[in-house]
Amino acid sequence: MSIYIKIAATLLLLTCMGAHAFQLGSPFNTHLAQKHRKELESLVVPVDRLPSSCRLATEIKTAPIFPATTNPFVTDNVQLIEFVAQIGFGQKQLQDVSTALSALYINRQPPNEVGVWGLKFKTAGAAGVAHKSLKYKEVLRKDALLVTLWRDADIGELCRQAIKDYLIGNGFESLPARP
Repeated sequence: MSIYIKIAATLLLLTCMGAHAFQLGSPFNTHLAQKHRKELESLVVPVDRLPSSCRLATEIKTAPIFPATTNPFVTDNVQLIEFVAQIGFGQKQLQDVSTALSALYINRQPPNEVGVWGLKFKTAGAAGVAHKSLKYKEVLRKDALLVTLWRDADIGELCRQAIKDYLIGNGFESLPARP
């Protein structure tokens, strides 16, 4: 098969995949997810605590910028940890991070995404030191886990606020935003 046919076949496959939703799998099927079950579950807000238009995503219809295959998601891949540190916390390299976590929520009206980026540090002390070095963002902390919340543009605020309220009500502390 010539290289041009292979490229055309690949592009066709990618185009077809883009037209369909990608189903996210169960987050607890891996050893790493089992090890961090408590942290992953802490990012899942019960449906009755969310606005009616907001829910935990079970599929992705757009090209994701983060290669999560489950929701919530956990990884110990160094490159993905650096990605979460940069996009979620504004700093690519933080010391003593063991895992990165994420949870994606979909807000239906208007259509947008709301999510949580998390970094689990080796110790609670390391999380405190890391927070002091962050350049920006409102951060929530529970023990050795730091999380930030994001939303698309200026929409999704009700969903984001419901997630934040739930996290604070379940032991996360809101740390002051860094200038």
